[in-house]
Amino acid sequence: MKPLNVVITTYNRSEILCRCLQSLEDQDLDRSQFFVTLVDDGSLDNTSSLARALKSTLNYELVLITQENQGAGKARNVGVFSRKSTYTLFMGDDIFPQRDDFLSKHFDALQSSNQNTVFVGFTTWHPELTRSRFRDWLENGGPQLDFRGLKDGQSTDFWHFYTGNMSLPTHLLEKEAFDAHFQGYGWEDIELGLRLTKNRKSKIRYLAAAKAWHLHPLEPSHVWQRVIAMKHGAKYFEAKHPEISILPKGWKRWLIFFATLPPIPRFLGFFRRELEWYFLLKKKWL
Repeated sequence: MKPLNVVITTYNRSEILCRCLQSLEDQDLDRSQFFVTLVDDGSLDNTSSLARALKSTLNYELVLITQENQGAGKARNVGVFSRKSTYTLFMGDDIFPQRDDFLSKHFDALQSSNQNTVFVGFTTWHPELTRSRFRDWLENGGPQLDFRGLKDGQSTDFWHFYTGNMSLPTHLLEKEAFDAHFQGYGWEDIELGLRLTKNRKSKIRYLAAAKAWHLHPLEPSHVWQRVIAMKHGAKYFEAKHPEISILPKGWKRWLIFFATLPPIPRFLGFFRRELEWYFLLKKKWL
């Protein structure tokens, strides 16, 4: 049994996925220590055929699983439990290690910690993407990855349970798997992080040395579509965990309602675009 299972789930992103898989060939971790499980969650493009063709050319073991489209949570569960491993590392299909010791950093941290610790690595925009103020906002107060204020080794909360670059002992997932009832985009990872910290007393630690690039050219129109989809997941999250408030309620709901009446958002944007984006985001959740 190889100790580390690198789980990647994908849907209709064959080109970027192939680049992601090829990027792992440069990793310095011994091939006897890890394998990669790819779960194609019902892609309608040529993902599976390209992955099969690529499999024989890679210098590491790739396990390919295909299933009908059932969502990210179900796909990750399938990837984890398809084969035994001591540790699991989740990567996004658009995530690229910044250095050749990316897997080693996760593996070493897992081996040297107790068996109740989750490690979240650092992820930021890929240098191929044109720098933009909007993308800067997404990871500095917007609905994207946010590592502001975190220090290496610091214990953090379940809001930082980012499965694009995260590792943990597999036995934790045997006790608290992803909730497959989440459909669409978002929340299945954060919700699992909440259960692990609450029910299993797990610690989530920031592993700054496990650095990765995120190659996903998000534009405002893409983000607003995602935010609308996230509202449904947020409702399910709150129903399952009433103690957690995500969607605006009470006076906050009315504040956002009036703050987003035309032409106020555009007026705010004249002074600071980030304010306009923030209120537009919140409006989608009313």
